[in-house]
Parts: sequence; structure tokens; C-alpha cells
Amino acid sequence: MLVAFSVAGPARATSATEVSGTWDWDNLTLEIDKAAGGNEFFSGTEVTARTGWPGSFEGESFDTFAGVSHRVWGELWLTVYFDGSVLGRSGTMVMDVSCLANNGHGFAGKWFIRSSTDGLKGLRGNGTWGWGGDMAEYTGSVHSE
Repeated sequence: MLVAFSVAGPARATSATEVSGTWDWDNLTLEIDKAAGGNEFFSGTEVTARTGWPGSFEGESFDTFAGVSHRVWGELWLTVYFDGSVLGRSGTMVMDVSCLANNGHGFAGKWFIRSSTDGLKGLRGNGTWGWGGDMAEYTGSVHSE
């Protein structure tokens, strides 16, 4: 007796493509939610500035964030709701961004794409970002599932 099995192969993803650019925000709202023991717990929102996201990501975003400021450093977690294009494909995506701040000397952290829709559906990626003055800079890679 001959038995044949049909097994589906693994899902194919596109090769990773390097991305980079800048990110600028405006209309910052910040609320101190709690202060205790020299720490401040805060939350807020921001939107992209006129210059937006020049580079591999082009578009606008609305961002929500929460964080804690310690005496000489802080932590910040953002959710970025992006509407625009990535490498010529248009749609929306949600990114999670985290960072550490060092006593007023800028931010450094990581980002990853949590979900994507429309022409960006299936887009995944991650990278790093930093801010030390005018605009934040991001680098990383993206691929499609």
C-alpha cells in the first residue's frame, strides 16, 4: 500500500529591506499622572510635524505615550498610528516604540511594527531610533509576510 502525504511548505516572506529616515512631532500634550519618591509618571499624545517622516516611511502619525522620569534618566513607551507609505506601498501601520532618556541628553530606543493594513498589510519590521535635538532618526529593516 502506498500512502502519499501533502504537506504545505512554510509561508514565504520577502527579503528584508533596510529603512532609514527622520521623524518629527508637534502638538505635544503631556500630563503628569503621579509623582512619588522623586519619580514622575506621565502620559500624553503628539502628532507628526509639518516635516512628517521623511525617508523610507513617508506620512503622518498620531502617537500616544506613557513613561516615567527618574532623577537622571527616564523610560518612554509609545504607540505610533502611522498613515502613509513605506517604500512606495500605502496603508496604515501600528508601531511600538520604546526608549531610554538620559538626563536631557536625548533618547535612544527600539521600534517594531505590530500590525499593518491596506497596501501595507503583512509588513513587519524593527529597528532603532534616537533623538538628540531637532529630529529623531530611525534605521532598521522591513519585510512582508
